[in-house]
Amino acid sequence: RFSFFSYLCINLNAKAKMKKFIHDLTVKSVEALSSKHVLLKLTSDSPLPTITPGQFVEVRVDHSPSTYLRRPISINLVDYQQNELWLLIAMIGDGTRQLGKLHVGDTLNCLYPLGNGFTLP
Repeated sequence: RFSFFSYLCINLNAKAKMKKFIHDLTVKSVEALSSKHVLLKLTSDSPLPTITPGQFVEVRVDHSPSTYLRRPISINLVDYQQNELWLLIAMIGDGTRQLGKLHVGDTLNCLYPLGNGFTLP
């Protein structure tokens, strides 16, 4: 029988060993939700890894001379049946505005899954 502390330690240890990936994901759709928000639906030829709620992705922003670092974006949804990763982008700075200009078929270099996700009790 496990105590809550044992469960927590095992769960955190498992998450600490979660493998990270760098993949070029393909833009499957771009939906403008407002003048400042866009929903990117990304897909890959290979199956998406296990992603838990609360995790995020860091995306490389190409075509932006002022954006040197990857942009951290929360993962909105993972649809394993469609093999889609959804990112809701708030177009605030130059980097996120460039992400909002992506088109279907473009590729987006992503480092994921990052962060400490959580599970529901």
